[in-house]
Amino acid sequence: MMQSTTPVSIIVRTTGVHLDMLAAALESLISQNHEDLEVIVVQDGGDSAATVMNAIPRSNKKTINFIPIEKGGRSKAGNAGLEASQGRYLGFLDEDDELLPDHVSLLAAKLDATPDVAAVYAQAYEIKTDSQQSLKTLNGSTGASLSGRAQFSKLALMYKNYLPIQSVLFRRKLFETYGGFDEKLDAFEDWDLWLKFCETEGFLAIPEVTSLFRTPHNRAKLYARAVRHEKYRPVIRAKQKNMKVNVAGMDILDEHVSRMEEQCRDGRFLYWLRKIRRLFQPGGA
Repeated sequence: MMQSTTPVSIIVRTTGVHLDMLAAALESLISQNHEDLEVIVVQDGGDSAATVMNAIPRSNKKTINFIPIEKGGRSKAGNAGLEASQGRYLGFLDEDDELLPDHVSLLAAKLDATPDVAAVYAQAYEIKTDSQQSLKTLNGSTGASLSGRAQFSKLALMYKNYLPIQSVLFRRKLFETYGGFDEKLDAFEDWDLWLKFCETEGFLAIPEVTSLFRTPHNRAKLYARAVRHEKYRPVIRAKQKNMKVNVAGMDILDEHVSRMEEQCRDGRFLYWLRKIRRLFQPGGA
């Protein structure tokens, strides 16, 4: 596949608190093989990230722009970055995540080669850690699990968000046609965006791992994160009721099989199988 020369913009949202992680995220962007790259850092409240910005080396075709805005939440920060972007292809990188060097080049080349596809995504390694060290240094010393799906499925995406925000690169026309983040959401905003985009547009998977993202290792932190996210799940479910999704019968069957396989792996299927069996036993309930 030929090297893409299409201009790409990557938007980084930051609170200006985790500056070490932000520096590692920006270094992963400057290290991208793709040359025509615009990096837009949006700080949600304050301008403390300016110190990190000034320390990051620039290259000929890679630019870094800093946009401090009034505190307004993750979605507002993301939309500010989208509005300021100039690239034909757009993507995101959260301040605590990192891209591998060929992430942008692989995804941009795939978009170049498939004009009928509106967005592409790759798989990612999820690293459970409470450290603020660079994920690239942690990747070889801690457990990493593969995140993503080898084949795109709208049904699966309606069930759960299997697309980490940094794993997707999409055409600018999606933002121009359908808009950006719902600013009422301060979690699951990326899930909502992907659902909005894929309702009428095609997504395509690339069977490569091109990024790293972190989730809390500490159980209390993980639980607090889950509670914060679950607050917004009913909003996503309400929006899904108005979605129009055309799927073939085999797609539905494949999704059921995938769900059963997933449940078998974590024991839920066996739990329900035993529960159903008890219903058919004398006195079972």
